[in-house]
Amino acid sequence: MMRTALTSAALFAAAQAIGDAIVVNKCSYDVYMSNTPAMGGGYSNIDKTLSSGATYSQTYTELSNGNGWSIKLSKEENAFQTNILQYEYTFHNDGTIWYDLSAVDGNPWDANWEITASKGCSPRQAAYRYATDDAYGMQSCGDDATITVTLCSGEAGAGSGSGGSPSSAPAPTSEAPAPSSPVETSTKKQNGGNNWGHHTWGLEENKVAAAAGDALLDEPKSKAPAQSPTTLATVHKSFDGPAVTVTNVHMETLTKFVTATDAPSKRHEHHRRHEHRQ
Repeated sequence: MMRTALTSAALFAAAQAIGDAIVVNKCSYDVYMSNTPAMGGGYSNIDKTLSSGATYSQTYTELSNGNGWSIKLSKEENAFQTNILQYEYTFHNDGTIWYDLSAVDGNPWDANWEITASKGCSPRQAAYRYATDDAYGMQSCGDDATITVTLCSGEAGAGSGSGGSPSSAPAPTSEAPAPSSPVETSTKKQNGGNNWGHHTWGLEENKVAAAAGDALLDEPKSKAPAQSPTTLATVHKSFDGPAVTVTNVHMETLTKFVTATDAPSKRHEHHRRHEHRQ
């Protein structure tokens, strides 16, 4: 009877196992890290220097305000505002871990990184390039899976849209003027505190609408709305032969581009709640 009880307890504990967020530094130099919780979540920043070959690990940690963490990675000490790669996750202890990589504030490793999962899912080698890039940004997995980001992975093609150049994508061919960038992605600071940086959804949606609206007003009614890429990312896929880089561009009218941001989804709700310190 006791053995049965112990076995049941062990099985229950195994079923409740929580995964980790891991960063591995395979570079030949130090990497500076600031693991930043959302403001008001009950935790403080965790700052570390990852020497060559070092690993950082954090068991998924739930914040009291329901928001998430941003593991900011930089080549420069105490420089976490620009030219950083961010590994972000939110954990609610509900069976799912939501995570993404963000290159909105730069990506000093270009395409020389890799993201992997221990089980249950196959992460896309992709990152946010701007705030609404959900097609290649937000991902999810069972929260018992460990998600690992490896820097200097040695696979030149294993990167994200952040590693690709915007100029590599086909240019819009419509005669109507189009905004130079789908979304302005500079960091917006809020009064009284810091935020996640690029996950300021209300602000970004207003900018998208304003930019698209201006383009449509400038165009004569007899002409079709301008075409503008809603998602631009470069995704690496491995083959037996040389690495191949595929550029994915989805074209829709500006009208659809504006209204697309209004559609509610779990991914967007997840990101709206992020309010990380810088």
